[in-house]
Amino acid sequence: MTCSSCNFQFCWLCNGEYKVGHYDMTNPFGCPGMQFKNEDSLSPIKRVATKVLVGTGITIASVIGIGIATAFSVVAVPTYGVYWIYKFTKEKNM
Repeated sequence: MTCSSCNFQFCWLCNGEYKVGHYDMTNPFGCPGMQFKNEDSLSPIKRVATKVLVGTGITIASVIGIGIATAFSVVAVPTYGVYWIYKFTKEKNM
């Protein structure tokens, strides 16, 4: 829905800000599966469990990504720096 005075788009179910993917099943911050509610939709307990599991997965993936980036910067960047210095000094001596 859209506010007629300020054009703010909001969800008619939760009154939260409407964004693309608001009703997706994997969106932990929206209303997953509630747009066309019918008997086949998720129960409230399963909906909360889905939000918790997706949020936990995002958190764990972020931590792993940060760990990999840190390991890369600690190992690969200095190694390349030493290689570059070696190559530069070797070319200067020729």
